[in-house]
Amino acid sequence: MTCLRRTLRIGVALILAVFAVALGAGAQSVNPPGWMSRDEIVSAFVGQQLSGIYPSRIPWQEHVRSDGTTTYREGGAQREGRWWMRGDQFCFSYALPQSGGCFLVVAVGRNCYELYAVGRGGGAEPPSPNAQRHWNGRMWRADIPATCEDKPIV
Repeated sequence: MTCLRRTLRIGVALILAVFAVALGAGAQSVNPPGWMSRDEIVSAFVGQQLSGIYPSRIPWQEHVRSDGTTTYREGGAQREGRWWMRGDQFCFSYALPQSGGCFLVVAVGRNCYELYAVGRGGGAEPPSPNAQRHWNGRMWRADIPATCEDKPIV
């Protein structure tokens, strides 16, 4: 009886260990393949002047600084704000209430990126990275030629 209990305990411990490892591995890869990782986003955009366009065709610019601050421009308006990473989500917040949000990013060209909103609190599951016309913003680095098909002069 003692040997059987010991074997059961070891078996249960092994099952729990395997389950914990599986959960840990899943937590490291939250986003489906195709989304840019935290490191890729930081490397591509921090310290850069970005230009972009919304699906409504309204152009914008944003300077993403390494100190966590950002300057956003749209039309004649300018907003100072903050940026941070939440896992692989690129997040922004500005002085206006309910202004900003978090986004998953996918590269769709050498210098063309699409942003998919996941909301301030995690939001709903975003569409797949190749879901055309469901992006919340398309952007490119201003220091090199853009490769987006619908690029305005900003």
